[in-house]
Amino acid sequence: MTDHLRDLPARLTTSEVATLGRWSIRTFMRRRRTGKFLVEPIDRGSELLFPRDPVLRALGLITDETAPKASPEKPRVSVDAIRERGARTVRGRPPKSGRDVEGAVRGAGAAPALRLVVDTSAPD
Repeated sequence: MTDHLRDLPARLTTSEVATLGRWSIRTFMRRRRTGKFLVEPIDRGSELLFPRDPVLRALGLITDETAPKASPEKPRVSVDAIRERGARTVRGRPPKSGRDVEGAVRGAGAAPALRLVVDTSAPD
């Protein structure tokens, strides 16, 4: 792959793909609709994004010989490790404090504890 093609982002917008193909956006959209451009977009809201390498292959700018080789080993991701990592931060939080927490005022400013007083004397 040539140097200027390496500088392209991994995902190309509609206008970038049209510029690479030397088409107007309208011509590019017409080619997509008629099936002359077969690279499937990745829909991201109001804008279509296309993967760089399939677009460059479809336009004939790179061939399989000049394409970068994929790494043979994929990085391994452990979902359990990610969950454990997230769970540690929740368990390690400091205890709640503030005005909405029971017993928030401590020390001399705290209200006295309420006591239930039962009068067992008979009324006169």
